[in-house]
Amino acid sequence: MIVISRSRITDFVKGHKRGQEAESALNSWFHEAKIATWKSPHQLMNEYPGARNIGKGNGVATFKIRGNQFRLVTRIDYDVGVVKIEFIGTHEEYDKINVGEVTWKTQ
Repeated sequence: MIVISRSRITDFVKGHKRGQEAESALNSWFHEAKIATWKSPHQLMNEYPGARNIGKGNGVATFKIRGNQFRLVTRIDYDVGVVKIEFIGTHEEYDKINVGEVTWKTQ
């Protein structure tokens, strides 16, 4: 998969007060996503048990990071093979957002 973008992880790690706690897990997720070939939401959930699809047909998927202390929200275009990072935050921050409408903004 093409992951957009590595800098979003870097920005989170450097700019969030708890970012360094998530760095290793986020980097692992990034490398796993880059080599993945997810063709459908069903395949994603089979291959990545910590993932959940949100909504129907919008491509939004969430990932539990570092034992669910953090959440990563993405938009996936399965036909093209692109994963766009839309949100990274603590589980508490995740609970305050509307996941289906989230788009990336600098932390």
